[in-house]
Amino acid sequence: MILKNYLMENGIPISFLARKIGYHSNHVGQVARGQINPSVRMAMLIEYATNGNVKADELVNQIDKP
Repeated sequence: MILKNYLMENGIPISFLARKIGYHSNHVGQVARGQINPSVRMAMLIEYATNGNVKADELVNQIDKP
């Protein structure tokens, strides 16, 4: 699942997820919008925080997709 969609469907603010995983909300927002790829560590934390709904491997390679 796409991070942005997961957050919207579950009514989770970017700032909440950012605090939960220990990253700045601007950074998480850029990842959610597909502007940047997260580090592997960040992607794994997002996967864990979303109970596996957002997969780390999909996040890391999101920009390379058309």
